[in-house]
Amino acid sequence: VRAALEDRFMRFEISKQWFYKSGKTLSDAGHPSWGNWRPQGAQYCSQWPPQSVWVCYDLYLNPDGTVLRFVGPGGDESDGTYGPFEK
Repeated sequence: VRAALEDRFMRFEISKQWFYKSGKTLSDAGHPSWGNWRPQGAQYCSQWPPQSVWVCYDLYLNPDGTVLRFVGPGGDESDGTYGPFEK
């Protein structure tokens, strides 16, 4: 999980997200939102203030290593595409 996300930038359908080594994450879907992330076993987990709950996702990397699928506890899916780091 760390290798897939740490200090990485991803584009999603309606947002972009940075995963910092510090455990902070920044999502931007028109306005910035700071949260926290961590690996837990083989899952990616995130927490977005003011919520205190951590939500964990299974991760699946496509064969060519360019797209990472996040599958939530309810089966919801979101695909992130790796890209060059943006400000």
